[in-house]
Amino acid sequence: MSQSSNGGGDGPALPPSLKAFASSPTGFILGLILTPLLNGVEGVVEKVLWAINYVFFGHSRSSTVGDLGLVDVPVVIATTLIDAGSAIGEPVLSVIGSGVQLLIDFFNWTGPAGLLGAAIVFAIVVVAYSTYLRTAIEIALDFIPGGGAFIN
Repeated sequence: MSQSSNGGGDGPALPPSLKAFASSPTGFILGLILTPLLNGVEGVVEKVLWAINYVFFGHSRSSTVGDLGLVDVPVVIATTLIDAGSAIGEPVLSVIGSGVQLLIDFFNWTGPAGLLGAAIVFAIVVVAYSTYLRTAIEIALDFIPGGGAFIN
């Protein structure tokens, strides 16, 4: 028996890509077209997710070093407020501390009568603050219609 010239029998082996095309031409063409398209979509989605992450978290999620994101805004505001508070508070505390030290020295100098004077001064300060606080509350409640009735 002789072989025919149209490829019957054991002819040359076909490459795998040609065999895939021969078995399913539509699938081969769609795979050939869709693979780069899907890879391109994957790259675009990756870039969009990176941009969203960069907007919210900035340069790093764990610290405020580098570019800042939206998540870092409360941290930066809190740090700024704490720094401002300590810049204002330290001189005030040093003045109050020196005033308290002066009172302690004065009452040490006066002896037991100084303790009685301290008690009297403390009572006067408490009464004055409570009176001023009540007046401030009454003034604030007067801005509310019918609010004056709340305190009496």
